[in-house]
Amino acid sequence: MKKGKAFGTIGLFPLFGAILFFVSLYGQDEGIQCQNTSRYVGNEQWEFRIFIKASDEILRGINRVEYILPTSFREPPHSINQLGDNREPFLLIYRAPGRFSISIRVIFSNGQIREMPKYIVRIDERRVETPYQIRAEHEMRQLGNSRREWSVFLRATKAALDQIELVKYTIPSMGWGSESSYEVSDQGNVRAFNISGYCSMNFSLQIRIYFRDGRYQDLTHQIILNDQN
Repeated sequence: MKKGKAFGTIGLFPLFGAILFFVSLYGQDEGIQCQNTSRYVGNEQWEFRIFIKASDEILRGINRVEYILPTSFREPPHSINQLGDNREPFLLIYRAPGRFSISIRVIFSNGQIREMPKYIVRIDERRVETPYQIRAEHEMRQLGNSRREWSVFLRATKAALDQIELVKYTIPSMGWGSESSYEVSDQGNVRAFNISGYCSMNFSLQIRIYFRDGRYQDLTHQIILNDQN
């Protein structure tokens, strides 16, 4: 059985690639509440911070908290025996590709054991209320009669760019296959969060910007063969 602050992960999914959200909770029992926040970390993975909330008196009487994952995860309970930060008492950090349920067992110093109601660990994405002044631009180079090499990047103040965790670009199917998504976490020096590709027709690029505080902002950028921006 693991002790101390725990961190785990389950299968990484290809493609996509850090969202901090508060989720109101359901696992509540006699003054003890389970809560979680979530942050997108790329590759269709979320980092969940799971913890309990209670009065200081109750927290002082707790010896450890056991977080029991679904049997399909095939992992032993994560036992947290450190109170840690009062903002996130008995914190468990865990990565997964989406929501899941956990059982929680609270063991008190006097030997009493309390089984908490099952808790659903949730994702709650939040769009920025006041969008940052960020725009997408592109450069293009002709390779033949109709084929172009394009490069798309972001323009903003250094302060705004420094708030970005990663950028997810979604490219349409262009008439074959399905749309494709790519994630860029490297800000770079000249063209921020740059992505490049080839095209022979106009298309619209969907952009989702994930910020370090967990929120996101969406942009749409048109790639037109005869234009620079």
